[in-house]
Amino acid sequence: MSEANEKAHRNGNCDEQSCKKEKQILPQNGEICNTADLNIVEKLKLNAFCTDEPERYKAVWLFENFIKQSGIHNIYSVAGKGKTWLAWAVAHDLVLANADVKVFIIDGDNPIDLFIERGLNDFALNHRENFHYISLAKDASEPNLQIYGANLFERLASDTGADFTNSVFVFDSVQDFTADADITKDKDTNQIFAQLKSMRKRGATIIFLHHQPKQYDGAENNICKGSTGWINHPDIAYWLSNRTNFYDIQTGCQLFVLQAQKERYKGVRGQAIIVNTGKMASDEQVMEFASYDKYSLDHQEWMTWEIVKEILSIDTQNIGIKQKDFIDKYLAKSKGKERLLKGEIYGINRVITSFLPSQNGKRVIIDRGTDGSGKFVKYKLNKDFR
Repeated sequence: MSEANEKAHRNGNCDEQSCKKEKQILPQNGEICNTADLNIVEKLKLNAFCTDEPERYKAVWLFENFIKQSGIHNIYSVAGKGKTWLAWAVAHDLVLANADVKVFIIDGDNPIDLFIERGLNDFALNHRENFHYISLAKDASEPNLQIYGANLFERLASDTGADFTNSVFVFDSVQDFTADADITKDKDTNQIFAQLKSMRKRGATIIFLHHQPKQYDGAENNICKGSTGWINHPDIAYWLSNRTNFYDIQTGCQLFVLQAQKERYKGVRGQAIIVNTGKMASDEQVMEFASYDKYSLDHQEWMTWEIVKEILSIDTQNIGIKQKDFIDKYLAKSKGKERLLKGEIYGINRVITSFLPSQNGKRVIIDRGTDGSGKFVKYKLNKDFR
């Protein structure tokens, strides 16, 4: 195609005869006339994207820097950490926050009585148009209404007539919808995500819950079950841990910390969310976004912090404890308790080189300077940390 005619075509002003003569493009509708005559470079050029209206394509957040509209989200953890509580809370608050959103919770893990016990049935009754709970534990009365969970991703992806704009799908958990796929194999995982991406292309926001490999001897790591694709393919992935027992949290609430493992979009970050589990039946928001810095310590970091805080609290005037004195006190408090060998706390080298610097300006303040004995490093509690 000539450069002039190509430009005219892109502007919608192409000449019909010219386009037909070159056997490439029809006028007005812009359809390919004879694709056999196009080489791959010409096809790429005709499919190239750029826009004078970038704002039309700007990322939209349903919850700022947490849940992205038309995004694929993986929330994973070991069993029993409360993934379902959090997912149901997200669905609950999305409906209240956005009148256009329609939520579909598709549950392959839990019995129906749990949905009722946790108050979501009452909420669903009051929001029939926007909040939909579908349980694989409940058989549909009509055969043509059967969900067939094991092939649901495939069915949703292949129904090209379905418009998923403003639809949020929550899958609990993802393995209930992957048929005979081997989630440890890249080939099978790629096929699953090809189906989810087809839904995303048509406007779907997807949140799926996933698991971790079995943890041993109290270990707590961020490994996701299956192939690396379970982290690589989603737009956003979070490793969830439950910190309720670590902090003074209001009775009836759960504290969830989500560490971002995949951050495709600018602004994605870890989240600390307190869920008021006693209000799920109500029309009140049940999620409170709290300070991630305050609540993000894992078990080993928390146990280490308890010792550090005990040492720094001795400094009642908060003028700082010199590094050598701190080291001596830390070694004395950890010695002989077998906590170090069991991995419950950090060794002193990691405390000095990694843990304390990571908390500088947060839980602690590190002062560096020079006095009569030379250079010094001091540690003190940050009284302003909240």
